[in-house]
Amino acid sequence: MNSNFNPLLHMNLFLHMCMEYPEQGDVYPYFYKKGYRIKLVSPKIVIPLEVKHIIEKKLKCKINQEVAPEIVFEHNDNNEILLLECKLNGFNVDYSHRNTKQALGYLSLPNEYVVNYLGNEKAGNVKLLYSVLQDDIIKMNETLCQLGETLNDMGKSSLPHQIFGIHIDNESLYLSITDMSGTQLGSYKIMDGTQLEDSIALYIIPLDPEINLKDKYGRAVLEQKIRNKISVLLGKYLLYREVTLSPVEICKQLIPVWDMWESQSKSKITVLVRTFISEMLKSLCDIGIKFERNSSGFTVDKLSRKKYDKLIQYLASAEYNKLGKDIIKDKGSEQLSLFNE
Repeated sequence: MNSNFNPLLHMNLFLHMCMEYPEQGDVYPYFYKKGYRIKLVSPKIVIPLEVKHIIEKKLKCKINQEVAPEIVFEHNDNNEILLLECKLNGFNVDYSHRNTKQALGYLSLPNEYVVNYLGNEKAGNVKLLYSVLQDDIIKMNETLCQLGETLNDMGKSSLPHQIFGIHIDNESLYLSITDMSGTQLGSYKIMDGTQLEDSIALYIIPLDPEINLKDKYGRAVLEQKIRNKISVLLGKYLLYREVTLSPVEICKQLIPVWDMWESQSKSKITVLVRTFISEMLKSLCDIGIKFERNSSGFTVDKLSRKKYDKLIQYLASAEYNKLGKDIIKDKGSEQLSLFNE
């Protein structure tokens, strides 16, 4: 497996597959081509208490109170809902293990309950998708089938599922699809493998609290995106007028799926972004920048020509641009960004 492929990139890969790309684009948008759109990112779905209690009583173990699929897809025509869970590795049935409890939670969700819970006006079928690395497709399918049979033995239905396998070689990244019977439904080249070597552009979501809020590489990527965005805003307008920097608005511009993202995750990211902007503006005070904090973010005062020229010089300097770059170039670096807690 390519060493750059990680849980967050795994999730972002599926986000790309539901974006509109030109016919000869860098990514084959499998889900977009099939008529799906991104409905929600990382929503929490509470398991019905009645269902949860029945399972726990029969199996004598606890299962998840809620599940949070990485992505919820919805079909544009038939309103089919796909719940995507990404795992780098498959797993066997083990009722003491978190992964098994999570899978039971997913499979036990009643179709109509999910439709209503997600606020869909039109009913559609619900399907569970698990994505794992290619070598674990069989294991993952056997596990979900076994858990589904366990639910059926209790008199409970289980959601149908499919397995999406990821295979990476020196040349390409492929997606293969397997149904519940173990039959392969198709294999698709999604992108050239070389794109993973410089994967910054692939991070639609550079940092996900549901996966790892403290990931140094993800924080560095987010930091660089914000730093670049703020440089453009200050450089473009500050000579002519004051500039308002809203963490939420900046996040909306940098993260295309922001409005579809679960609110708790967005809140955590917004706090980090606000902290970073504050630290960045403080570093500009030495060259004459003045700013005020307010409820929506920060307001930066208009600059004189002399101070503006100093600002432009500083924004182009290595000192301003160095933070985070070492981490992006070397994931093993111990250097932390301004987000370090």
